[in-house]
Amino acid sequence: MSNQASRRGFIGTALASAAVMPAAVAEVKAPKNGNVEFGNRVALKNLDTDEEVVYTVVGPYECDIQKGTISISSPLGRALMGKSVGDEVTFSAPGGERTYEIIKVG
Repeated sequence: MSNQASRRGFIGTALASAAVMPAAVAEVKAPKNGNVEFGNRVALKNLDTDEEVVYTVVGPYECDIQKGTISISSPLGRALMGKSVGDEVTFSAPGGERTYEIIKVG
C-alpha cells in the first residue's frame, strides 16, 4: 500500500469516527439576572399575530425550530441576548420583519 493510500485511509477513518461521536447538548439553565442568555428557555408573544411560542436558545449545531430550539447566532437569537421580560425585539426573518415581546425567561 502506498504512503498516500495509507494517509487517505487514516483520514477517512478519523472523519468517520468524528461523525459518529456524541454531541454535547446544552442544558436549560435558569437565568442569573433575568436576562436572556445561552441555554435559557424564552416565552415570546408575536405582536402581529398574538401567537405565543417558547424557544430554548442553543448553539448553531443543536438548533431545530420544530423541537423549539433556536440558534444563538440566528437573527432572533441575537436579538434576544441580554433582553428581559417586557422587552420587545425586532428582527428580520425570511417572511419579513417580526416583533416579539418577551413574556418569560427561564
